[in-house]
Amino acid sequence: MSPVVISANERGPSSEDGDELGTVVAVLTHGFSPALRPVVISLLGQSADAQAELFVVLSPGSDETRTWLTKNVGASRVIVAPPGCGPGAARNAVLDKRPRARTYFFFDDDVILQGGELAALTQILDADGRVGLASGLPTREDGVPLSPQFERRPASQAFPEVWNRWWGERAKTARQGSIDADLVSSASIGIRGHAVRQIGGFDPLFWPGCHEDTDFCARLKSAGFRIVVDRATPVRQMVSTTMGRVLGEGHRVHCQATGVVYAAMNYPLPIAVGRLVQASLSSLLAREARWRRGDANGLLRCARDWLYILRARRFRKGLRRARPALLG
Repeated sequence: MSPVVISANERGPSSEDGDELGTVVAVLTHGFSPALRPVVISLLGQSADAQAELFVVLSPGSDETRTWLTKNVGASRVIVAPPGCGPGAARNAVLDKRPRARTYFFFDDDVILQGGELAALTQILDADGRVGLASGLPTREDGVPLSPQFERRPASQAFPEVWNRWWGERAKTARQGSIDADLVSSASIGIRGHAVRQIGGFDPLFWPGCHEDTDFCARLKSAGFRIVVDRATPVRQMVSTTMGRVLGEGHRVHCQATGVVYAAMNYPLPIAVGRLVQASLSSLLAREARWRRGDANGLLRCARDWLYILRARRFRKGLRRARPALLG
Protein backbone atom coordinates (compact mmCIF):
# COMPACT_ATOMS: atom_id res chain seq x y z
CA MET A 1 0.00 0.00 0.00
CA SER A 2 1.77 3.13 -1.19
CA PRO A 3 1.13 6.29 0.82
CA VAL A 4 -0.94 8.86 -1.09
CA VAL A 5 -2.04 12.32 0.00
CA ILE A 6 -5.83 12.33 0.08
CA SER A 7 -7.75 15.57 -0.27
CA ALA A 8 -10.69 16.52 1.93
CA ASN A 9 -13.13 15.57 -0.83
CA GLU A 10 -11.50 12.19 -1.48
CA ARG A 11 -10.85 10.97 2.03
CA GLY A 12 -12.64 8.00 3.56
CA PRO A 13 -15.51 8.43 5.97
CA SER A 14 -14.68 9.76 9.42
CA SER A 15 -16.23 8.62 12.67
CA GLU A 16 -18.61 11.56 12.40
CA ASP A 17 -20.07 10.11 9.20
CA GLY A 18 -21.51 7.21 11.17
CA ASP A 19 -20.75 4.54 8.57
CA GLU A 20 -17.53 3.00 9.84
CA LEU A 21 -17.74 -0.62 10.95
CA GLY A 22 -16.51 -1.97 14.24
CA THR A 23 -13.18 -2.51 15.94
CA VAL A 24 -10.37 -4.75 14.68
CA VAL A 25 -7.62 -6.25 16.86
CA ALA A 26 -4.58 -7.88 15.26
CA VAL A 27 -1.53 -9.74 16.52
CA LEU A 28 1.57 -9.96 14.31
CA THR A 29 3.76 -13.03 14.72
CA HIS A 30 6.48 -15.06 13.07
CA GLY A 31 5.25 -18.02 15.00
CA PHE A 32 8.13 -18.51 17.40
CA SER A 33 7.60 -16.08 20.28
CA PRO A 34 6.98 -17.72 23.67
CA ALA A 35 4.55 -14.88 24.47
CA LEU A 36 2.31 -15.50 21.45
CA ARG A 37 -0.20 -17.81 23.09
CA PRO A 38 -0.68 -15.70 26.26
CA VAL A 39 -1.10 -12.59 24.06
CA VAL A 40 -3.76 -14.26 21.93
CA ILE A 41 -5.61 -15.66 24.95
CA SER A 42 -5.64 -12.23 26.64
CA LEU A 43 -6.86 -10.47 23.52
CA LEU A 44 -9.55 -13.07 22.88
CA GLY A 45 -11.10 -12.12 26.22
CA GLN A 46 -10.60 -8.38 25.74
CA SER A 47 -11.98 -8.50 22.19
CA ALA A 48 -15.11 -10.30 23.37
CA ASP A 49 -15.71 -7.60 25.98
CA ALA A 50 -15.15 -4.85 23.39
CA GLN A 51 -17.17 -6.65 20.69
CA ALA A 52 -14.12 -6.53 18.43
CA GLU A 53 -12.80 -8.88 15.74
CA LEU A 54 -9.47 -10.55 16.44
CA PHE A 55 -7.05 -11.51 13.65
CA VAL A 56 -3.58 -13.04 13.75
CA VAL A 57 -1.13 -12.34 10.93
CA LEU A 58 1.19 -15.34 10.63
CA SER A 59 4.48 -15.06 8.75
CA PRO A 60 5.72 -17.68 8.23
CA GLY A 61 4.99 -19.70 11.38
CA SER A 62 5.27 -23.40 12.15
CA ASP A 63 2.60 -26.03 11.52
CA GLU A 64 2.17 -26.36 15.28
CA THR A 65 1.52 -22.63 15.63
CA ARG A 66 -0.93 -22.60 12.74
CA THR A 67 -2.80 -25.61 14.18
CA TRP A 68 -3.08 -23.94 17.60
CA LEU A 69 -4.30 -20.66 16.07
CA THR A 70 -6.82 -22.42 13.86
CA LYS A 71 -8.24 -24.25 16.88
CA ASN A 72 -8.35 -21.27 19.24
CA VAL A 73 -8.89 -18.30 16.94
CA GLY A 74 -10.48 -19.87 13.86
CA ALA A 75 -9.11 -20.44 10.39
CA SER A 76 -10.94 -17.39 9.00
CA ARG A 77 -9.16 -15.16 11.55
CA VAL A 78 -5.64 -16.28 10.62
CA ILE A 79 -4.08 -14.19 7.85
CA VAL A 80 -1.08 -15.91 6.29
CA ALA A 81 1.33 -13.24 5.10
CA PRO A 82 3.54 -13.82 2.03
CA PRO A 83 7.13 -14.98 2.66
CA GLY A 84 9.49 -12.11 3.35
CA CYS A 85 6.62 -9.84 4.34
CA GLY A 86 7.62 -7.07 6.75
CA PRO A 87 5.43 -5.72 9.56
CA GLY A 88 4.25 -2.79 7.45
CA ALA A 89 2.83 -5.12 4.80
CA ALA A 90 1.45 -7.42 7.50
CA ARG A 91 -0.52 -4.58 9.07
CA ASN A 92 -1.75 -3.51 5.65
CA ALA A 93 -3.13 -7.04 5.19
CA VAL A 94 -5.37 -6.38 8.19
CA LEU A 95 -6.40 -2.98 6.80
CA ASP A 96 -7.26 -4.64 3.49
CA LYS A 97 -9.26 -7.34 5.27
CA ARG A 98 -11.37 -4.78 7.14
CA PRO A 99 -10.88 -1.47 5.27
CA ARG A 100 -13.75 0.41 6.93
CA ALA A 101 -13.12 -0.26 10.63
CA ARG A 102 -13.58 2.56 13.09
CA THR A 103 -10.52 1.57 15.14
CA TYR A 104 -7.55 -0.76 14.65
CA PHE A 105 -5.42 -2.23 17.43
CA PHE A 106 -2.07 -3.87 16.70
CA PHE A 107 0.02 -5.94 19.11
CA ASP A 108 3.38 -7.62 18.62
CA ASP A 109 3.85 -11.25 19.56
CA ASP A 110 6.46 -10.46 22.22
CA VAL A 111 4.37 -8.31 24.58
CA ILE A 112 3.16 -9.38 28.02
CA LEU A 113 -0.37 -8.10 28.54
CA GLN A 114 -1.97 -7.56 31.93
CA GLY A 115 -5.55 -7.12 30.70
CA GLY A 116 -7.47 -3.91 30.05
CA GLU A 117 -5.21 -2.60 27.28
CA LEU A 118 -8.01 -2.30 24.70
CA ALA A 119 -10.25 -0.38 27.09
CA ALA A 120 -7.46 2.02 28.09
CA LEU A 121 -6.41 2.81 24.52
CA THR A 122 -10.03 3.16 23.40
CA GLN A 123 -10.62 5.72 26.15
CA ILE A 124 -7.75 7.88 24.82
CA LEU A 125 -9.00 7.72 21.23
CA ASP A 126 -12.60 8.49 22.25
CA ALA A 127 -11.58 11.43 24.43
CA ASP A 128 -10.10 13.52 21.59
CA GLY A 129 -10.81 13.23 17.87
CA ARG A 130 -7.40 14.73 17.09
CA VAL A 131 -5.61 11.69 18.53
CA GLY A 132 -4.65 9.47 15.61
CA LEU A 133 -2.67 6.90 17.58
CA ALA A 134 -2.71 5.80 21.22
CA SER A 135 -0.06 3.59 22.77
CA GLY A 136 0.61 1.86 26.04
CA LEU A 137 3.91 2.55 27.76
CA PRO A 138 6.43 0.05 26.33
CA THR A 139 8.70 -1.32 29.05
CA ARG A 140 11.24 -4.07 29.40
CA GLU A 141 10.28 -7.22 31.26
CA ASP A 142 11.62 -5.63 34.46
CA GLY A 143 9.31 -2.62 34.05
CA VAL A 144 11.93 -0.09 32.89
CA PRO A 145 10.46 2.17 30.14
CA LEU A 146 12.02 1.64 26.71
CA SER A 147 12.04 5.38 26.02
CA PRO A 148 12.37 8.18 28.59
CA GLN A 149 10.40 10.87 26.75
CA PHE A 150 9.24 9.76 23.27
CA GLU A 151 10.39 13.07 21.76
CA ARG A 152 12.64 13.52 18.74
CA ARG A 153 13.25 17.27 18.72
CA PRO A 154 16.90 18.16 19.38
CA ALA A 155 17.53 21.72 20.59
CA SER A 156 13.77 22.28 20.85
CA GLN A 157 14.21 24.73 23.73
CA ALA A 158 16.59 26.89 21.72
CA PHE A 159 14.72 26.71 18.40
CA PRO A 160 11.05 25.97 19.18
CA GLU A 161 9.80 27.80 16.07
CA VAL A 162 11.71 25.39 13.81
CA TRP A 163 9.92 22.39 15.27
CA ASN A 164 6.54 24.12 15.39
CA ARG A 165 6.76 24.80 11.67
CA TRP A 166 7.92 21.26 10.92
CA TRP A 167 5.69 19.25 13.25
CA GLY A 168 2.98 21.70 14.36
CA GLU A 169 2.39 22.99 17.88
CA ARG A 170 2.82 20.39 20.58
CA ALA A 171 -0.60 19.64 22.06
CA LYS A 172 -1.16 19.61 25.79
CA THR A 173 -1.58 16.37 27.69
CA ALA A 174 -4.91 14.76 26.85
CA ARG A 175 -5.58 13.62 30.39
CA GLN A 176 -3.73 12.85 33.58
CA GLY A 177 -1.23 10.06 33.07
CA SER A 178 -0.78 10.51 29.31
CA ILE A 179 1.88 12.33 27.30
CA ASP A 180 2.18 13.50 23.72
CA ALA A 181 4.87 11.81 21.65
CA ASP A 182 6.65 12.19 18.32
CA LEU A 183 7.37 8.49 17.94
CA VAL A 184 6.27 5.26 19.61
CA SER A 185 6.85 1.59 19.03
CA SER A 186 4.00 -0.30 17.41
CA ALA A 187 4.18 -3.04 20.06
CA SER A 188 0.79 -2.04 21.48
CA ILE A 189 -1.13 0.66 19.62
CA GLY A 190 -4.64 1.76 18.77
CA ILE A 191 -5.19 3.73 15.55
CA ARG A 192 -8.17 5.81 14.50
CA GLY A 193 -9.56 4.32 11.30
CA HIS A 194 -10.05 7.49 9.30
CA ALA A 195 -6.55 8.67 10.30
CA VAL A 196 -4.85 5.59 8.86
CA ARG A 197 -6.95 5.86 5.71
CA GLN A 198 -6.04 9.51 5.22
CA ILE A 199 -2.30 8.86 5.27
CA GLY A 200 -2.49 5.68 3.18
CA GLY A 201 -1.66 2.92 5.67
CA PHE A 202 1.81 1.59 6.42
CA ASP A 203 4.63 1.67 3.89
CA PRO A 204 5.60 -1.94 3.02
CA LEU A 205 9.02 -0.91 1.70
CA PHE A 206 10.60 -1.35 5.11
CA TRP A 207 11.87 -4.83 5.84
CA PRO A 208 12.37 -6.41 8.25
CA GLY A 209 11.03 -3.78 10.63
CA CYS A 210 11.46 -0.71 12.83
CA HIS A 211 11.59 1.99 10.16
CA GLU A 212 7.91 1.59 9.28
CA ASP A 213 7.08 2.65 12.87
CA THR A 214 9.01 5.89 12.58
CA ASP A 215 7.60 6.60 9.15
CA PHE A 216 3.99 5.97 10.16
CA CYS A 217 4.25 8.16 13.26
CA ALA A 218 5.87 10.97 11.29
CA ARG A 219 3.13 10.89 8.65
CA LEU A 220 0.43 11.02 11.34
CA LYS A 221 2.10 14.05 12.91
CA SER A 222 2.55 15.73 9.52
CA ALA A 223 -1.17 15.27 8.86
CA GLY A 224 -1.95 17.06 12.13
CA PHE A 225 -2.90 14.10 14.32
CA ARG A 226 -1.70 13.63 17.88
CA ILE A 227 0.18 10.59 19.19
CA VAL A 228 -0.51 9.86 22.85
CA VAL A 229 1.24 7.46 25.24
CA ASP A 230 -0.72 6.26 28.26
CA ARG A 231 1.77 5.98 31.11
CA ALA A 232 -0.85 4.25 33.25
CA THR A 233 -0.94 1.30 30.81
CA PRO A 234 2.50 -0.34 30.85
CA VAL A 235 3.01 -3.03 28.23
CA ARG A 236 5.94 -5.25 29.07
CA GLN A 237 7.88 -6.48 26.08
CA MET A 238 10.40 -9.23 25.56
CA VAL A 239 12.48 -6.72 23.67
CA SER A 240 13.06 -7.40 19.98
CA THR A 241 12.39 -11.13 20.28
CA THR A 242 11.09 -11.41 16.72
CA MET A 243 13.55 -9.10 14.99
CA GLY A 244 16.44 -10.55 16.96
CA ARG A 245 15.69 -13.97 15.51
CA VAL A 246 15.10 -12.66 12.01
CA LEU A 247 18.29 -10.59 11.85
CA GLY A 248 20.64 -12.37 14.24
CA GLU A 249 23.87 -10.44 14.82
CA GLY A 250 22.72 -7.71 12.43
CA HIS A 251 19.87 -6.70 14.73
CA ARG A 252 21.90 -4.14 16.70
CA VAL A 253 23.04 -2.45 13.50
CA HIS A 254 19.49 -2.34 12.21
CA CYS A 255 18.12 -0.79 15.40
CA GLN A 256 20.80 1.89 15.44
CA ALA A 257 20.06 2.68 11.80
CA THR A 258 16.54 3.70 12.81
CA GLY A 259 17.82 6.88 14.44
CA VAL A 260 19.51 8.12 11.27
CA VAL A 261 16.62 7.14 9.00
CA TYR A 262 14.17 8.97 11.26
CA ALA A 263 16.34 12.08 11.38
CA ALA A 264 16.94 12.14 7.64
CA MET A 265 13.26 11.68 6.79
CA ASN A 266 11.67 13.85 9.43
CA TYR A 267 14.06 16.54 10.71
CA PRO A 268 14.31 20.02 9.14
CA LEU A 269 16.78 19.92 6.27
CA PRO A 270 19.90 21.45 7.96
CA ILE A 271 19.65 19.06 10.90
CA ALA A 272 18.89 16.08 8.65
CA VAL A 273 21.92 16.75 6.47
CA GLY A 274 24.12 17.21 9.52
CA ARG A 275 22.93 13.93 10.98
CA LEU A 276 23.70 12.07 7.76
CA VAL A 277 27.16 13.64 7.47
CA GLN A 278 27.95 12.82 11.09
CA ALA A 279 26.84 9.22 10.68
CA SER A 280 28.72 8.79 7.40
CA LEU A 281 31.97 10.19 8.79
CA SER A 282 31.68 8.01 11.87
CA SER A 283 31.36 4.98 9.65
CA LEU A 284 34.17 5.87 7.26
CA LEU A 285 36.72 7.16 9.77
CA ALA A 286 36.49 4.42 12.38
CA ARG A 287 39.52 2.15 12.21
CA GLU A 288 37.87 -0.89 13.68
CA ALA A 289 34.51 -2.21 12.57
CA ARG A 290 33.37 -2.69 16.15
CA TRP A 291 33.72 1.06 16.78
CA ARG A 292 31.73 2.09 13.75
CA ARG A 293 28.32 3.53 14.28
CA GLY A 294 25.87 0.82 13.34
CA ASP A 295 23.32 3.38 12.15
CA ALA A 296 25.61 4.72 9.40
CA ASN A 297 26.72 1.21 8.53
CA GLY A 298 23.10 0.17 8.15
CA LEU A 299 22.28 3.11 5.90
CA LEU A 300 25.29 2.80 3.64
CA ARG A 301 24.64 -0.90 3.10
CA CYS A 302 21.24 -0.23 1.55
CA ALA A 303 20.84 2.33 -1.22
CA ARG A 304 17.06 2.08 -1.14
CA ASP A 305 17.04 3.78 2.27
CA TRP A 306 18.57 6.85 0.67
CA LEU A 307 16.01 6.78 -2.12
CA TYR A 308 13.26 6.35 0.41
CA ILE A 309 14.45 9.33 2.43
CA LEU A 310 14.01 11.60 -0.60
CA ARG A 311 10.58 10.17 -1.40
CA ALA A 312 9.43 10.37 2.20
CA ARG A 313 10.53 13.98 2.59
CA ARG A 314 8.57 14.95 -0.53
CA PHE A 315 5.54 13.11 0.79
CA ARG A 316 5.89 14.77 4.21
CA LYS A 317 6.02 18.17 2.54
CA GLY A 318 2.80 17.38 0.66
CA LEU A 319 1.09 16.32 3.87
CA ARG A 320 2.01 19.56 5.59
CA ARG A 321 0.56 21.55 2.67
CA ALA A 322 -2.60 19.43 2.79
CA ARG A 323 -2.96 19.59 6.59
CA PRO A 324 -5.77 22.20 6.67
CA ALA A 325 -7.84 20.18 4.19
CA LEU A 326 -7.16 16.90 5.98
CA LEU A 327 -8.33 18.29 9.31
CA GLY A 328 -11.21 20.30 7.85
